[in-house]
Amino acid sequence: MIVVFGSLTVDLITPVERLPSRGETVVGGSYALVPGGKGANQALAAALGSAPEQQVAMVGTVGGDAWGEAALEKLRAAGVDLSLVAKGQGHTACGFISVDGQGQTLITVSPGANMETRADALDRLNPALGSRDWLLLQMEVTLEENWLALDRAKAAGARCVLNLAPAIPIDANVLSKLDVLVVNQPEAQLIGLVLGIGTSAHLEIARELARRHDLTCVATLGEHGSVAFEASGRGWQVGRIDVDVVDTTGAGDAYVGYLIAALDHGLALPEAMRFASAGASLSCETRGAQSAYLGREAIGRRVRELAPAAPL
Repeated sequence: MIVVFGSLTVDLITPVERLPSRGETVVGGSYALVPGGKGANQALAAALGSAPEQQVAMVGTVGGDAWGEAALEKLRAAGVDLSLVAKGQGHTACGFISVDGQGQTLITVSPGANMETRADALDRLNPALGSRDWLLLQMEVTLEENWLALDRAKAAGARCVLNLAPAIPIDANVLSKLDVLVVNQPEAQLIGLVLGIGTSAHLEIARELARRHDLTCVATLGEHGSVAFEASGRGWQVGRIDVDVVDTTGAGDAYVGYLIAALDHGLALPEAMRFASAGASLSCETRGAQSAYLGREAIGRRVRELAPAAPL
């Protein structure tokens, strides 16, 4: 089982000719209401990338408002277990996004009920977390609860994954409890700076994080694919599928969800990276995040376009 502990959000997206300056009002086009949040995005990708016998559960919080159901709609359709999604006192988290003709954005996020998510919800998992399971964390809920959830999962013997996004400094104690850390280039450089790793090169930072903290560090590189290093020093690099890019929103979340689905299914790390890279690449062909995620079979038909993982 893959358990995602994280955020659930709805986004209000409005196209505008240009972004407003301070104190200015601009008139936009028709807005779209779409589900999002890193936790929900990754849970959906994991569910869509899983085989029928795999299970994905979401632990999070929505408000008691009408937008709560909108945040859950695609997860429910994909078969994600939502029994541990609570209804909080606050509103469902919402992002207010203006997008101009060049793709530049102006974003305000209200975290709302996400800040009410509590780690003790994991105690109600049925079946309980065990050594065959995964806990997947991001950085969009209260950090104290994030780390309490990590402690619970670690005590149960589950494999623990952190996607350090949005990038926030964390200490070595957290890293020591992880099995897998996933970062992009800026996130790798931030944690390298915080931990005193004497280089700004993201590949070397990833290698050093894996060695120092006895974990697997995966670094996503956008159009250049991804790399991963194990604690032993073994590393691999995977490219990406050549696609007509329409929108990269949510591609990083797609990669993380597909990666854990593949690892949970028993694929070795290099093959899991190829599956994740293919899924993330294909998600860029369609506007939006969750609406762009494809299923396991569709990704499997295209993954052969990727060369084998290259050792580093």
